[in-house]
Amino acid sequence: MTQQEKVDYLIADLKKRGISAWILGPAPPLWRLAWRMGINLPPPQFMGFIPLVLIHGIPCGLAVCLALWRDYGVGFSASAGILFGLFMAGAYRSWGRKLQLPSWEEYPGV
Repeated sequence: MTQQEKVDYLIADLKKRGISAWILGPAPPLWRLAWRMGINLPPPQFMGFIPLVLIHGIPCGLAVCLALWRDYGVGFSASAGILFGLFMAGAYRSWGRKLQLPSWEEYPGV
C-alpha cells in the first residue's frame, strides 16, 4: 500500500469516527503540503512528541519573530514557538492515544 493510499484510508477511517480531515485531523495543511512535495511524513497522530514540537514550534517561532521581534524581542518569539509546539504535540498525541491508533507501519493492519 502506498503512502497516499494509507492516508486516504486513514482519512476515511477517522471520518467515520467523526474527525474532520483538516486542521487537527489526520491530514492538516502542513502535512498535505509535505506529501505533495514527496516527503513521506506519517500523519501527526502517529508521530512522536518531540518531532511534533519541532514541526510546529519552529515555523511558529520564526513567524512570530519576523512579525514581532522589534516590539517583543527574540525571546518572546522563541517562547511563543515552544508553547505552540508543545500545545500542538500534546493535542495530536492525546488524540492518537484516545483513538487507540497503532504505529504508522502497522496501520491499517486492522
